[in-house]
Amino acid sequence: MYRLNRGEYVERRLRFNLRDLLIFVNLGTGGKDYVAFCEALDRLMGTVIKTNITTAGSGDVLPLGDEERLGWFHLIDRAHIQRKHNAEDGRIMWAEMEISKWIFNSIGRKTVLTLHRYYFRLRKPIEWRVYVIARKMCGS
Repeated sequence: MYRLNRGEYVERRLRFNLRDLLIFVNLGTGGKDYVAFCEALDRLMGTVIKTNITTAGSGDVLPLGDEERLGWFHLIDRAHIQRKHNAEDGRIMWAEMEISKWIFNSIGRKTVLTLHRYYFRLRKPIEWRVYVIARKMCGS
């Protein structure tokens, strides 16, 4: 959203340094944290979202809101992790993922909720939910 708001080009494919991401989301940077990221990526890749969108009818024949479009999509279409092949620890050099067209279009329409980096310091599910509700209702 930062780049989009500044008028910069954005694309569906994101490449990032995994260590920087772990620090940003307030996690550790030990070996177990990299393993946990890979496991979380497995879960995200397997997550399917089902949604419905009410649409207007075709032409003047049907009234507004008489059709519904159901959709199923993944959050992430593709992901790659680049590791050092011959290193003792198999150190991850970078990660790359391509978000789904549905998510990317939502970003383009600015209909996604951005989170402050301190959101990741919250520890309890109730804190997360209260933050999201307050952020949605009150804005930035």
